[in-house]
Amino acid sequence: MGLRYVSLTVMAAAFLASAGTVQAQLEELRQPEQKRSEAGVLNMELRCRMDAVTVAGKTIQARLYNATMPSATMHVRAGDTLKIKLINDMPPNEDQDLPDQGNYPQRINTTNIHTHGLNVEPDGYADNVLLSILPGETVDYVIPIPSDHPSGSYWYHPHHHASTMPQVMSGMAGFIVVDDEMGKTPEDLYNIPDVQMIFQALTYHPNTMTIPWPKRSGAGFGAYSGTVNTPIVVNGMEQAKLTLRPGEIRRFRMCNALNSDIVRIHLKRGQGDTARALDVTEIALDGIYLRRPMNRDFVELIPGDRSDILVQAPDDGAEYWVVMDHYDQSYRFKSSRDLVRLDISGEPNTMQMPTALPVSFAKGDIEASEITGHRNVYFSIVNSDSVGKSTDTTLITRVFQVDSMPFNHDVTNMTLKAGDVEEWYITNDSRGFHPFHIHVNEFQVVGVRKLGSSDSTVIDEPVWNDVVMLDTMATTRIRMRLSDVSGKTVMHCHFLGHEDMGMMNVIDIVPKTSAIHEAPWTEPELFPNPAVGRYTTVRIHVPDFLNGTPVDIAIHDITGAVVHKRTVTGGQETMVTLDVADLTAGTYYVLVRGGRNYHESSKLVLIR
Repeated sequence: MGLRYVSLTVMAAAFLASAGTVQAQLEELRQPEQKRSEAGVLNMELRCRMDAVTVAGKTIQARLYNATMPSATMHVRAGDTLKIKLINDMPPNEDQDLPDQGNYPQRINTTNIHTHGLNVEPDGYADNVLLSILPGETVDYVIPIPSDHPSGSYWYHPHHHASTMPQVMSGMAGFIVVDDEMGKTPEDLYNIPDVQMIFQALTYHPNTMTIPWPKRSGAGFGAYSGTVNTPIVVNGMEQAKLTLRPGEIRRFRMCNALNSDIVRIHLKRGQGDTARALDVTEIALDGIYLRRPMNRDFVELIPGDRSDILVQAPDDGAEYWVVMDHYDQSYRFKSSRDLVRLDISGEPNTMQMPTALPVSFAKGDIEASEITGHRNVYFSIVNSDSVGKSTDTTLITRVFQVDSMPFNHDVTNMTLKAGDVEEWYITNDSRGFHPFHIHVNEFQVVGVRKLGSSDSTVIDEPVWNDVVMLDTMATTRIRMRLSDVSGKTVMHCHFLGHEDMGMMNVIDIVPKTSAIHEAPWTEPELFPNPAVGRYTTVRIHVPDFLNGTPVDIAIHDITGAVVHKRTVTGGQETMVTLDVADLTAGTYYVLVRGGRNYHESSKLVLIR
């Protein structure tokens, strides 16, 4: 359940023989406005403002880009420059001058923009989610797309902490498509037209028909008390039709732009008791092509996900529907709905179903021999009484944390080096699911292990993701080949309410030339979230791939002097214990080296 295996190819299609009442009521599936780069530049103006939009029969005052839902699709190519003039025309924040509420919804008309999935610079006026753009302000973003950037389906949305959820749940979202290039893409795939589908729902209060200003609540989720959500819609429509000719193929680009709901998409032939589910075929996940087209029972999209599927229409005279199954954030089934009816008519236009896909990354899968370091990352929800509620009045009943720390705009929680290859063990020690997302880099999931179990699920053919669902009480193992971009960015839970409540950390990706591993004691900001306590021992994890390799472990003081050293053989011990009982109080750095590339450093604070 925690890993998405998805897809949708119609190896059969649909001809609707009758023209009944239901058919007459269905409109063609609307498509977003398409904006394309010219001479290597795409100029976009996005005006954020309150506008009326009708969704599922309800007229809602919503926060939108350019008064549309979804917003226009931005088409770029690798090597282009994306220029966005972001104009914040939303009303002034009612709480702008009130005291800061910490990790709690507030100032919901302050904004910025995130180009989700793009491997671009995260600082300055590029994909910088730490910017705060107040009502009345305008910012000109300039985002160069790397010349080797993979083609694929990406998206954009607001990402200002504490106002992300209400803005996305007002409809502020749109596709970014890095277009395929002729000559690098099989011709039969290159010529398939797109159908873009964004899944959204709007939050509003029935009395005001808009999202209210958040009110302080100790429980946290009472910030928008009394609100309800519209039904999930695709491109703003509850139900639609898609007209095809027999034999035609369409590429469905699908995006889950919901706060915390999960959708599963499948195809069925017929309706009622005689309906039959059909397999679907997926060609890309989170913008990255798979090894080959894959047949699945259904396509699952968790929040932030994209999936590309191929749909081909035959002429057998049957009725076909694209069906959406809706699950909440705990994977409880909510509803099922016939979403898009395939209307097939006209002269046949037989197209060839692709059998080969482009290669997104020339280096291929991440091998164990490439890994330069590993990290343990923890997603947790704790009772605020255990983390100092008595001295921090901004804390709510539950505190959402990454690595034992809620979000702090001014604290760098982790430092990475551009070009490194890392393996992370991400533990979700809560009883709720959390979709893990990291900005400006993708990763591969290679294994999952339930806490307390010695058995691991190993993924032999990992796929590329930029969002993955962390199973409850489990550790998910990922590998990440960091791109060349550098700057401060974030990782977080993509349940946007959790992110607004603090389940996010700041990451500083330093350039390749930085010596963050060789002399960490010269950079005190490297690890600002250390383990703190009265230690007599520390434990260091030795990853499995160093089996049989000598591993040197050294503790340095702040001058760089070695105060403790030990050498072990990888594989004999996965957790190595170091005796620090004789070390005085202070700050230390633990440096681990093994094999050809592996080197990891961690900050340790001893309090006596």
